[in-house]
Amino acid sequence: MYFSSVIAEDRLDFDKIKIEDGLSHISVLDIMQDSKGFIWVGTQYGLNRYDGYSFEVFNFGVDNQESISSDFILSIFEDSKGLIWVGTSNGLNSYNPTTRKFKRYLHEESDQSSISNDHITSITEDSFGFIWIGTAGGGVNRFNKQTNNFDKIQNNFENQHQASFITALLIDTNQQLWVASGNARLRPSIENGGIFKVN
Repeated sequence: MYFSSVIAEDRLDFDKIKIEDGLSHISVLDIMQDSKGFIWVGTQYGLNRYDGYSFEVFNFGVDNQESISSDFILSIFEDSKGLIWVGTSNGLNSYNPTTRKFKRYLHEESDQSSISNDHITSITEDSFGFIWIGTAGGGVNRFNKQTNNFDKIQNNFENQHQASFITALLIDTNQQLWVASGNARLRPSIENGGIFKVN
């Protein structure tokens, strides 16, 4: 992992952070800085929190239901309440920095209010406090923190297979949610919960 410490007019100087420095794996898939200044690093083997001096690594624990659900970290997001949301290859997680515990959210076939897919590629939050989750195979989900339920967002995209593989989410300054899916751009209306193709 590299970071720039000096910004010049025409170049960036980078320092390298290695496994020898405490990073859990060399393959970094996402990076996020939280409101307290910590740098969160998602790798193929663990979630890392960096304070500028050392790393704390969070790994899946077989016998610990309050650990993260998978070591393969795909996306990291801090919500308006300070919870850290972590998307993995096997479920969505929320981390409470106060209790230092993870809560897992996994797909359950028998539960229509569970998340639609466990491969979590992207996470964001709207101004109403809803958490929006992009998945690889289950489309877009909206999580209501009050009811603890997920809604699978319907769409009118012709290629449903392509629309179900979400690569990125963005909520713009007008509170429109933009969804990247393959080579298509989709724009759902937060108000009516539909996804529409943008030509």
